[in-house]
Amino acid sequence: MNFFATIRSILLHDFGWKILSVVLAAAIWFTVHQNLTEATAAQNAAAHSETATTNSLLHAK
Repeated sequence: MNFFATIRSILLHDFGWKILSVVLAAAIWFTVHQNLTEATAAQNAAAHSETATTNSLLHAK
């Protein structure tokens, strides 16, 4: 029984701080993920634009 009491004490001690840290970690992860996704989309759009311009110049008659 002492083992379970120790585990319960570890999990429930400062529970509010643990919840706050999980919420902050999720917010940071979502922010970084969104910024990386937008940056990747912008790079893909720029690369596509450069390729389209190069192809149109090479195949112009």
